[in-house]
Amino acid sequence: MRHHALVITGSDYPESKKIIRKVHRMSKDRAIDYVGTSKIVSPLMYSPLNGYLSFFIAPDGSKEGWQESELGDSMRDSIIDFIDSFTYEDGSLCINYTEVFYGDEEGRSEVERHN
Repeated sequence: MRHHALVITGSDYPESKKIIRKVHRMSKDRAIDYVGTSKIVSPLMYSPLNGYLSFFIAPDGSKEGWQESELGDSMRDSIIDFIDSFTYEDGSLCINYTEVFYGDEEGRSEVERHN
């Protein structure tokens, strides 16, 4: 077992808000397509300090190597590819993500990838 989760955050700037809302909608759609439910995608949450918007994609709940885990991996890859499609010419991006794993059988937790 290894839990994989995504946390995605955008700033209070209008362009960032627009993009994170698109990514949030798309994440719900991809969750339905890949794992059969959008319930693993949290609502957008507002940070009162500085106005950041964030949301969370919960782990798929499957053991590594099982079909459901592979579908969850593909879903996260698809969401990260979509986020990366908003990269500006200078390589910057107005939203950030991190994928973490935790709770594996060896007791490890790590940031798997981030931007």
